[in-house]
Amino acid sequence: MMDGKNAYRSLAAVYDIFTADVDYKKRAEYVDGIFRQLNVNGTVLDAGCGTGSLSVLLREKGYEMVCADASAEMLAAASNKFFEAGYSDVTLLAQRLQDLDLYGTITGCVSMLDVINHLPEKELKKAFARIALFSEKGAPFIFDFNLPYKHREILAGNAFKYSGRGYEILRDNVLQTDPDRIEQTLYIYKKGFLNRELIAEENITEYTYAIRTVIDLLESTGFKMGTVIDGETYETLTDKSQRALITCFRV
Repeated sequence: MMDGKNAYRSLAAVYDIFTADVDYKKRAEYVDGIFRQLNVNGTVLDAGCGTGSLSVLLREKGYEMVCADASAEMLAAASNKFFEAGYSDVTLLAQRLQDLDLYGTITGCVSMLDVINHLPEKELKKAFARIALFSEKGAPFIFDFNLPYKHREILAGNAFKYSGRGYEILRDNVLQTDPDRIEQTLYIYKKGFLNRELIAEENITEYTYAIRTVIDLLESTGFKMGTVIDGETYETLTDKSQRALITCFRV
């Protein structure tokens, strides 16, 4: 899930292979638990919805969903998932988060799988401000992002392989500075009987953010902090946590 007009253009068709190990149900249960505690019962925005895996689960739980993503290809995949699940009442918007323009207010927002890492700091601040603009007072905003430890100790200098549905994806990661970031190159192959064919190559940037930086951006754009936990274990953060999960609220 991300926010970029060109990145993931070719990956959209195989994105669910790339994220096959993601426990969307656990994420949906966590979000639903918070929303129910707060009596969230209006429109929920999935900011950077990708192929819609989380959005479908939240729609199944009864939330009125608006799904925004900069990639038309990702939205097309999301539309297919909603159709297969029997839902025709979901609003899909081809929009960058920093240019978000909704038809009304939202009572909650989610943004999962490191969407914010794909925005440089000035653009991230704009995205937070746009989400705040359309959020009702007290509306929760739940999102996660990759932490510096993951960028520097897990991704940097390493390559990863993902396979499924007749495809193979290779991801190379290079650590860069000024600003701190991971430059990723994704090679997408179609596997044949005896060989494989390179069908696409994508370059993606993940910006590195400390938790304090993200909190400062949130508080400067109309949110107040709630909780921050480990985005994988859903427990207290440690110095080796790879992903943070934040819940904040519109002031």
